[in-house]
Amino acid sequence: MKIELKSIKHMDGHEGIAFSAKLYIDGKRVGNVRDDGNGGEVYIWIDPAFKKLEKEAREWALGLPPIKWVTKEKTYSFDSDLEMVVNNLFDEYLKKKEASAMLRLSKKYIIWGNDNYYKKVSWKGKTLEEMSRLPKGVNVLQSNVDRIKATLKDNEKIFFPEYLETLGVKI
Repeated sequence: MKIELKSIKHMDGHEGIAFSAKLYIDGKRVGNVRDDGNGGEVYIWIDPAFKKLEKEAREWALGLPPIKWVTKEKTYSFDSDLEMVVNNLFDEYLKKKEASAMLRLSKKYIIWGNDNYYKKVSWKGKTLEEMSRLPKGVNVLQSNVDRIKATLKDNEKIFFPEYLETLGVKI
């Protein structure tokens, strides 16, 4: 079964991110979803004409493995249901959007962390490429990468290592 969100709109809410989207099941637009960002559950509205498909989707979602959520301090596990699937799809959408932003940031920052959070370090007014061309610039970048590597937790990594390697930094 394929569940999709399309036409996603989002903004900051009081207790999270508010969003709305069109809900598709197996390629058919069946309804809408929304979360008002106030700490409650996702609201799913499915057109009554698709009740059978809704029932199948809810049963399918209940059969999925638990959904894992990793923070800096702890890993959480939640039983799956259609609301969790929708939340997970929205989280994936945000992660893709964030990855695109991080790719742009990677030219100026050394970035590390995991899929749920990241940290970054930069040099005022300089891109990493400009830093690498300065006398001892690669050494400065390398010493920072080495310091970061020494403090990485099990679920953390340095993002865009290939780019750093093109600058002469060994990961």
